[in-house]
Amino acid sequence: MSLDFKYALLFVISFIVLFGTVYSFGDHSTSRPVQIYSFKKPFFPDSGSAAIPGWEIRGQTIVQEDLVRLTPDEPSSSGYMINRKPCYMRTFELTMSFSVNSNSRRSNGADGMALWLIEAPLKAGPVFGGQDYWKGLAVIFDSFDNDGLGNNPSISLHKNDGTFQFKHELDGSSTLVTSCKVNYRNSPNSLIHMFYENGKIHLFYDVNGSGKWEQCGEAADIPLSLRYYYGLSAATGGLSDNHDVYSLQVSTMDVGKSKVPEEFKKELEDKSKAQQEEILKEEINKNAYTQPGSVEKTPLERIEEVVNDNKNNNNDNNTDGDVEIQKELEALKSQLEAKEKELQQQKVLQQQQQQQQQQLQQQQQQQQQQ
Repeated sequence: MSLDFKYALLFVISFIVLFGTVYSFGDHSTSRPVQIYSFKKPFFPDSGSAAIPGWEIRGQTIVQEDLVRLTPDEPSSSGYMINRKPCYMRTFELTMSFSVNSNSRRSNGADGMALWLIEAPLKAGPVFGGQDYWKGLAVIFDSFDNDGLGNNPSISLHKNDGTFQFKHELDGSSTLVTSCKVNYRNSPNSLIHMFYENGKIHLFYDVNGSGKWEQCGEAADIPLSLRYYYGLSAATGGLSDNHDVYSLQVSTMDVGKSKVPEEFKKELEDKSKAQQEEILKEEINKNAYTQPGSVEKTPLERIEEVVNDNKNNNNDNNTDGDVEIQKELEALKSQLEAKEKELQQQKVLQQQQQQQQQQLQQQQQQQQQQ
């Protein structure tokens, strides 16, 4: 057996050992990326709300060009980020690249961070920067050993139906599904890989980003809601860490478009109609006209932004509900364009009337002088 062949065989065996465990459950060859829930560098910290498209930044979280810092290495800090786009995918897989580190590289840090898949957009709260009594799934990276059992830092899966309080002193035992001790602190680049299919969550980690994947506990039976939202959060206490996220890549194995469940369609329609009515009322009250020199956008400009955003979002994760809403938004845009044209005509007519009145006044003045 030649030396080259031995090296080739060794490479193949290594590849199977390192990556075979991660992808051995089901066929993920049909997996396709869903960009609306994903992000990676470069980021645009000077772009305000557009720094990470689709995500809102809250608390002490800051966006840098190459990472999102959920919290700085300072005591009593917290921050979070929200994706308000509802997700209806029945299968998914995601990979997150992150680092929990201290500026002084001390041995202890706190508190930790969380990745959320829950029934409503994430709110601030006491659970690693996120809300308590949530409904759904949380992947928690708990850096501090509150219960004294010596099993931290840890990565763990937690589920809640909205009735359980997360008890920090017990490291969240009331909502815990599975957990593994992982010393991810001060690693420059750690990874988790998680996929969901047939009602089960499979979780893996690569603590140093070296390609050595290990499974975190057994596959967990956690049926997700028909609609859920992604979020990220982190918090520090008396001790602290930087909680940095480099990327989040989300894909789905669903075939075709993700369907909006019937029970949510009417809610989406009512919400869309309410938004349209509110915009039209605002447009009428403001007379659909912005005074010269004003930086405020007209309702037409605002609705054009919504239409364009929806088009971009629908390209990534198109649903039947999205298509209907997009049609209604297009119709609303046409109404606003017609209204703006009517108001511009009224303005021209007013200017003509003012000119005629000025001419009449000048004629009267000339007659009086004579």
